[in-house]
Amino acid sequence: MRKDFRNMKDIATYLRKKIGSALEVEVGDTIRAVMQAHVETDVYSEYTPYMYERRGSSNGGLGDIDNMETTLLDKMTLMLVNTTLPNPRYRHSALGSWSVAKAVELGEHYQFSCPPGPRPFTHKTAVDLYRNKQHITALKAGLRRQGLNIK
Repeated sequence: MRKDFRNMKDIATYLRKKIGSALEVEVGDTIRAVMQAHVETDVYSEYTPYMYERRGSSNGGLGDIDNMETTLLDKMTLMLVNTTLPNPRYRHSALGSWSVAKAVELGEHYQFSCPPGPRPFTHKTAVDLYRNKQHITALKAGLRRQGLNIK
């Protein structure tokens, strides 16, 4: 289907809408999957906890995609935040106002005598995306889904 535009502003508006949709759907799904993979390799595989029960990738844990929220900022920027809350089974968590993701990333605010140290899964997610360009591939797929001819 051919789209006619009156001026550059109309083209820019049209493209921003298409890009925003691709960011929310395809890119969002892709970056959550990349983060989930890094939680598995950079966090969960580092050690097996013995002082607490790990919730994992499907039960509200750090690797659960449902805890990875994307927000579209200014229609052209997608922000990913891991919003995992402390396990409610451990009411007296040392995290306080810290998020689980931040504590794991920085290796701080553990209540255990031998904390595992920093496990920078968020940083490694960003590096992986930068190096391998999965988000670019996803953006192109999202634009194609909306009928744009992208090479």
